[in-house]
Amino acid sequence: MAWHVQAGALVLAWPEYEGADKYEVKAFPLIGAEYKRRFFINFINGAGMYLLNSGALQLGTGVAYAFGRDEDDSAHLRGLGHIDGGALFNLFGEYTSGPYSLGAKYLNQVSGDDTGYMVEVGAGYHSRVRGDLILKYGMQATYADSDYMASFFGVSQAQSLASGLVGYSAAAGFKSAALQLRSIYLLSPKWAMQGHIKLERLLGDAADSPVVQDERQVSLVLGLVYHF
Repeated sequence: MAWHVQAGALVLAWPEYEGADKYEVKAFPLIGAEYKRRFFINFINGAGMYLLNSGALQLGTGVAYAFGRDEDDSAHLRGLGHIDGGALFNLFGEYTSGPYSLGAKYLNQVSGDDTGYMVEVGAGYHSRVRGDLILKYGMQATYADSDYMASFFGVSQAQSLASGLVGYSAAAGFKSAALQLRSIYLLSPKWAMQGHIKLERLLGDAADSPVVQDERQVSLVLGLVYHF
């Protein structure tokens, strides 16, 4: 079959901004498709193509959307100004051997504000607890360049005067480490429920930033998906 298509809905609970101590809940439609194991569109990597998709080794590139940050997202951000979102280029690869996997991803916003780039590296393990329940465990570390750190965690002199936060310079480095658990429960051959929890800890200059209210970040995703 050339086409593999899925549709459904996701409910997400995540921090108001990276480093916030308050959370917001949003719902999104979920549409995903893959054509001949070459072209794809999905919630994680956006729209793009696989340069290599051999089963054990997967290499691809895509364009997704970076949401940016609005100073109205939280009272704590007032005076820091907006960070415009835009198209997010990504290059990703994953090697799988049995239940184990290693992966890396390069992310760079290419429109809107220039917020630099990030590199994510991670490892995972998956197991089928029973015939209809699959669990995927993962750990991840994220490196961010100086432009990204300055955009999201730095406070310039002008921002300090406008916001009341102390001035702060954030240098390039590992900004976070995370543990993840994803579950897939097969309701039928066509229907599946998905759940994902991510426990993240900001590190280094990101954790020490006056923009950050809580260096411990939690994200939750629940979804219902139909496979055509």
